[in-house]
Amino acid sequence: MGKLQTNRPILKKRFLLLCLIGYLLTTLVLLCWIKRLQPQPQPKINEISVDKKSATLSIRGDGLSEGLDAVITISPEHEQAIISTKFTWGYVSDIKIHDNIAWVANISKGLISYDLGNPARPQILGSIELPGKAWSVTISGHFAMVSDPQYGLYIVDILQPDQPKLVSKLQLPGQTYEMVVTEDKAIIAAGTSGVHIVDISNKRVPAIISSLNVDDNISSVSIYGQTGYISGVNKKNNNQGTVYSIDISTPSVPKLLNKAELPTAVWDTQIINERLFCGTNHGLYAFNLNEGGTTRSGQEMIPDIIARRLLHRDNELFIADRHNHIHQYSINHKTIQYKKTFVTNGACRNMATNGHIAVIANATQGLSVIDLRLPGETKDPILTLGYGARRLSKIIAKDDTLLIQNGVKLHIVKKNHQNTYERVNTLSFPKKITHIITDDNRAYLTVKTRGIYSVDFSHDDSQPTLILPLQQAIRCMTIKDERLYLCQVNDDILTIDISDKSKPTILPAEGFPANARSMIIHNNLAYVATFSNGLDIYTVQKGKAPTLLTRLEHLVPMDLFGTITDMQRKGDFIFFSGRQGLLSVDVSSALKAKIADSINTTHQCRSIQIIGNYAYVQHIYGIMSGTTLIDIANPKKMKQLCELNSCRNFTVSKNKIFSFVDGELTIDKIPIVLKKQQTSTNEVIFQLPTELDSRKYDLHLSSGNQLRSYKHGLTYDKMNGWGQTSP
Repeated sequence: MGKLQTNRPILKKRFLLLCLIGYLLTTLVLLCWIKRLQPQPQPKINEISVDKKSATLSIRGDGLSEGLDAVITISPEHEQAIISTKFTWGYVSDIKIHDNIAWVANISKGLISYDLGNPARPQILGSIELPGKAWSVTISGHFAMVSDPQYGLYIVDILQPDQPKLVSKLQLPGQTYEMVVTEDKAIIAAGTSGVHIVDISNKRVPAIISSLNVDDNISSVSIYGQTGYISGVNKKNNNQGTVYSIDISTPSVPKLLNKAELPTAVWDTQIINERLFCGTNHGLYAFNLNEGGTTRSGQEMIPDIIARRLLHRDNELFIADRHNHIHQYSINHKTIQYKKTFVTNGACRNMATNGHIAVIANATQGLSVIDLRLPGETKDPILTLGYGARRLSKIIAKDDTLLIQNGVKLHIVKKNHQNTYERVNTLSFPKKITHIITDDNRAYLTVKTRGIYSVDFSHDDSQPTLILPLQQAIRCMTIKDERLYLCQVNDDILTIDISDKSKPTILPAEGFPANARSMIIHNNLAYVATFSNGLDIYTVQKGKAPTLLTRLEHLVPMDLFGTITDMQRKGDFIFFSGRQGLLSVDVSSALKAKIADSINTTHQCRSIQIIGNYAYVQHIYGIMSGTTLIDIANPKKMKQLCELNSCRNFTVSKNKIFSFVDGELTIDKIPIVLKKQQTSTNEVIFQLPTELDSRKYDLHLSSGNQLRSYKHGLTYDKMNGWGQTSP
């Protein structure tokens, strides 16, 4: 008893000592954690230089470290072509240039004049507000004819550009759109009222000579000798375009000659080399005026291109898609050849040229001035899929084939012998395509409320086959060992045996969780992202029911990460995208899966594509979209490298980025992460590549959470090597 009492003080001291040690260790851990959470001092960059001889890039400064990375990307050349912009309140709908002065039709502000003496700084000279809306403008002598869709015609004296004066106005039946002035007459497209011929010999008292009504909505007009060509859209079918030829040799009695139809609405026309060119939503068409004109079918000159506005100058044709692209072509009596594309400051409503300068009517964004001598975009190949392909759901690259999902259509695009891409087939489905995956040369598609379709895209003329009717909504789909796994909304995962392509079989419901968000199958293991942001891992073997190996509940809190939007596997790690960024999970041991790292991109992440050691994480902020390039070579310590501008839908394949903007396929090279040659706290030296195209490049520097970008920071020339512009 006495011995026990003697040991009590010793035990008490040991207990207190252990508590003290535990307290100190806890405090030390907390201090280390707090220090880790504190913002680390960011490196200070003092100088960026290029050594041409050694083809190296040197970054000098203070506090540099091995964590500093450099990435180069191709500079968008269209930014170099725009030499100035001018914002104007209202909506700029048309523009004409006369005596180095741009006359701008602004729907809500009237007619505005700008001095183009210095195109880099256009200066406003004067303006006049009109009673209605200024839609289009045509110059004749020192007068401007301005159309108002609702009222009619205004005639403005522009002899003094700083003080334009309204001379007269004329109410016209129907709508007043585009017009052509010939001698002392104006031929005006009048919407549902056809066409008007107006006497403007006396600018103070214009008068209607005659009208010719047709049973369509007319918006454009062109003149060739004594024949007028009016065009627009079928009044009863908005998907059909119409072109009428009329005899105007006797203006008081115009006569309808004939009518031609095109597969889509005609927005603009131009007469070039005795051919009538018609711009539509789905291509550029031409009628040979010396060989029957509109009595024969129009020839498709450029398939699918969105051609809302046409402008002809010398041997050049400019096609504006009315979004923000202007395509330049060289044109002669037989051929049209693509040269380059300019991207403007906003939606392209119309344009006019003055020497090597083009002034663009950019709707709500005002004006853009472009130097046509500058490179523009020369991305080749370029493929257009027309107006209906502005918003695409998904692009899949398989060898030299692209599968482009667009609503109820699937476009099959292949590389040809000229090393360009062409559409070989377009397949239509009864409802919207919701998901698509590939297995060898076959694509499997889920179509809303209709079921699963199969397409063999190795054959250009292949047609879709419905292999399984299905009403249930599908959230995602994957394939493994001739089995399709479909994650159904509010239901179990559906397993379908497709070993017999002509007779797929639904297998009995297996032990997967209900309402899964996404699923990956790899090496007989199924990784299932659950609705509660958890991760289930199953064994999957043919002929056996899946067995649950491990379950991670609430992998990451929804209020922090958001719902899982996509998942991809690389090696022993699964990568998840969510509202706030990217998450990596170590699954090297299926029984002990654990979170490895996370990275916050501050944007709503939508999807992941993994190429080599890099993840392309597509994100959306408002109506804008972009891509974050993340280094995942070490999934336990991921690093954000740079931000890339991209459209909502793209795919990365064979060191190229395929993306669609406004119905046009663009192909870019992937970003180049530079290799380090030397590293110190004061200088980091990177090796520059020497097998690139001659052009400007953007430089991106990344250190910790700090990203810096230098637009057009570097230049490369195959003859002179690397150079530098002022950052």
